[in-house]
Amino acid sequence: MSTLELGSLPTDEGYVNVLHARIRHVTAAIEAISYLNIPLCLIIMIIVALQARRYDMIDKVSLRLSVTIAAGDLIYSLVQIIVNQESYTNKMSEMGLRTIYFFHLMGFNMNIFATTCIAFHLHLNTLLSRAALARKLSPYYEVFTVFMSIIIAHPVFYIMDTFTKIPVFNVIIIRDKSIGETRMIVWLMYGWCTVALLYCLIVCLIVVVRIFLLWKQTDRNNQFAANGGMRVESSYHPGSEHNPNTNSHNSNNNGGGRSNNRVLSQNINNGMTQTSTSSSTPFQHQKSHLHDHEEDGRQNSIEKSRVTTTTTTSSFLRGENSRRFNRHRREFSFAIFRIALYCTVPLITTMWLPAYISTVNPSILLANITIILPGLATILNFLIFIINPQLDYMWAEIWRWFRIDVLKKSKRISASASAAVLNGFSIRKRGGGCNSERLDGGGGGRSSYWKQMIGDGETTESRKEINVAKNGCVVSSSGKHERISFSGISGVDSDGCCSSSSNISNIIGTGGRSGGGNIESLDRHMAFTNNHHHYNSSYYSHGRDAAGY
Repeated sequence: MSTLELGSLPTDEGYVNVLHARIRHVTAAIEAISYLNIPLCLIIMIIVALQARRYDMIDKVSLRLSVTIAAGDLIYSLVQIIVNQESYTNKMSEMGLRTIYFFHLMGFNMNIFATTCIAFHLHLNTLLSRAALARKLSPYYEVFTVFMSIIIAHPVFYIMDTFTKIPVFNVIIIRDKSIGETRMIVWLMYGWCTVALLYCLIVCLIVVVRIFLLWKQTDRNNQFAANGGMRVESSYHPGSEHNPNTNSHNSNNNGGGRSNNRVLSQNINNGMTQTSTSSSTPFQHQKSHLHDHEEDGRQNSIEKSRVTTTTTTSSFLRGENSRRFNRHRREFSFAIFRIALYCTVPLITTMWLPAYISTVNPSILLANITIILPGLATILNFLIFIINPQLDYMWAEIWRWFRIDVLKKSKRISASASAAVLNGFSIRKRGGGCNSERLDGGGGGRSSYWKQMIGDGETTESRKEINVAKNGCVVSSSGKHERISFSGISGVDSDGCCSSSSNISNIIGTGGRSGGGNIESLDRHMAFTNNHHHYNSSYYSHGRDAAGY
């Protein structure tokens, strides 16, 4: 395979034409990828900016550093587009080429060091459990990234003797007096990047291994909890003077602790019914002491059985809580796993650079890989960004908004319903407040302030006052106008305002006509709007924000 020595290019015209023919499609691919990366970077910045208007971004380290990574990718892509404009760059001065190359290195380094900050945050939180220290250092990650990028890239303004551009490759070549000195200077600039990449590799591997070990442990814990939660003691057997307290194992996975409770309860009842009765035999007085001894032993066994029953019940509850806790811990660890994917991007796209620099005569294939893969880093970062656990609730809101038409057709009310059109009347809400558990037999939605009833003017019969009884059914209608009387509903005042603890259940449960009410087919007149309800995923509500990812 043809090779190209760093800082030199054969002058033979035929050789140059062969090189140009070989990499023409590569340069076209680089330019196309660069044009694609620009809107992807802008989308990341816009999404994070919208989230910053609603939430505090101090604890959302991955989102903040995603913007830094996107900024570095944007700078890198713009430089690639400029370099590919031969008519412009061929006329640039040496200082112009140095400036272009400075921004090229700066964008490249911002991507690497922002990813290193994510790895460092994972190291403090996940491996060292130093969340307090990570929270104190997190506001300075962006400052560290920009500072290191500038410090490493700025020597290109005064170190190298010659800056030239090879039109065939559309890349800038830096040269010093000798190839050895040039390679040493390049290693001084890229050595920091190599160390950062190795650190990301080590942290990513350790985090992934620990997460998989945790998943394996939670699977064992769930299996143990499904089998009863813990080993329980057998109950008292009637007729014995003491409780043997032997271990019993329940092989029924579905019964668990409940079957043990049933057996223990039966044994307790048997022990309680088998009390000593008086006898008229001649040996009654001789056995009185024996009966007293048996009675004392029986009572002690009953007390032990009650304690064992309580222990079995609590162990079953602990098994249920253990399964729930393991599920939350598994989901939380999966969120950490998605954050750890950020560290894999520079490992895939940038590890080729040390090999390219270390090679005395780098091949054209290695040179092309070194040029193309950093451009693909933007696409990989965007794919990892959209699965960031900090954005789960945002995608859930978008999905609920997207399903509005589907919910209308299925005649059901979702949790995001904030308005309903009822036979020409629009019921609107604002703020946050009480929960309605059931509206027309469908799924529950959150309603807070039922403010007004506005007629749509379809018919002259539509503007009426509706009286609602305590059970939520329409019992009468008068010929007035557009307000609902809420005086009959407990916990709701006449204006329709309710507290957060009140429940309006079974409002117009059948959706039909009751007592002369002018309401027909509630299902046909439903409309929904989104009121920004939060997505209550389990790991989102069980400490993911506290971890500061």
